[in-house]
Amino acid sequence: MVVGFFELRLSGIMRFPLWLQPGLVANCPDLKTVYFYEQLDCDIDEVISQLPRDSRLIKITKISKREILELLQHEKLDRLVVMAQRIPDSCLVSAAKSLSIPTIMYQHGLYIPFMKRQGSLFVTNLIKAFRFLKYALVTANIISVSRSWLVVQYIRMFIVGHPFRHIEFPADAVNADTVLVYGDHWKEYHTENFGYSADQQHIVGGPDFVDINELQSEDMVSNSVCYIAQTLVEDGRLPRSSMLAFISNLSNAVAQSGLHLQVRLHPRSDLSLYDQLPAGTVLSKTEFPKNTVYIGHYSSILAKATFCSNNIILIDFPEHVIPNYISMLAKVRLDYDDQARLASELVSAADNGIDQGEVSVNIDKQNRYFDSSINNPLDTAAIKILNLFEQTKLGAKESC
Repeated sequence: MVVGFFELRLSGIMRFPLWLQPGLVANCPDLKTVYFYEQLDCDIDEVISQLPRDSRLIKITKISKREILELLQHEKLDRLVVMAQRIPDSCLVSAAKSLSIPTIMYQHGLYIPFMKRQGSLFVTNLIKAFRFLKYALVTANIISVSRSWLVVQYIRMFIVGHPFRHIEFPADAVNADTVLVYGDHWKEYHTENFGYSADQQHIVGGPDFVDINELQSEDMVSNSVCYIAQTLVEDGRLPRSSMLAFISNLSNAVAQSGLHLQVRLHPRSDLSLYDQLPAGTVLSKTEFPKNTVYIGHYSSILAKATFCSNNIILIDFPEHVIPNYISMLAKVRLDYDDQARLASELVSAADNGIDQGEVSVNIDKQNRYFDSSINNPLDTAAIKILNLFEQTKLGAKESC
């Protein structure tokens, strides 16, 4: 069987696609994998060194109907897996569907309420914006609709922020055949926002929970607080000055509390944002520490923190809406510039310790969004990718 993955950024290949690989190979020893990507954002040699045998890495360099269709045909895919509902993802999905290749979207994170991006994002990413426009035009050619009409629909959805149900949109042509989601809530979300039916969606649990049992058995890191970073600045959702102001306040508050700071970075974190943190701060893109206190905004990893502690402090930035499925987990919410109260809350949490009753309540609350009853979310997703279409009319050319 040949499974193709598309990720917008090359660095993304090292996350979900490679995380799924052990489960895929365990259930399909003869698997061949093709990794398509759109943006070169990291060291390609590092990525190649991690790729499994019988795999290919392909950059989409020419955005045209002919090029994309020929790429997919040449690789003789039995499945195409995308990680989101972005314009490039939908373009590849529409191309695959036109070739009768089964398509799967694997939820790769959280969706937040529509948010206006910083103007600087569009200025610094004009090339990216132009490439997205080309993908939209190619999609229109593939599904045989007016190019200007489809571009207008994308503008209304992704820039103006109109919900799917309020606009005309060719969902059947650009939506994946199947969606793998974290929990029940996301089935409703994909139906409401993208037009998927409940039958098209399957719950596989959240990949961040893959090591939850091991995490719960670990010893607590004493006198320590963990800040869970997000790419708010990197993605153009927050002015750099606002993040730097918060980091300064965090640094001072941690120093006043006498606690040690650990930072769980995002894979795309701009490390220069954290230059002013206290000496001895531990930064990691992979390790998730078991701490007494967690600080964050609205990352999916905050749901993982609920299994360790009830002391979850959420930080508010102006015009940023923290979704209910994260805000409901908060012990306290603070403004980004309230240094005095942040220091006070850190001391209070360290002194009072963890309330296991509240931990249990929070775990129960988040299960609707991140189903923790699934023992191995990545293996569950891998099996779905391999087996979903075996008994359908789509079928695969060969089965595992």
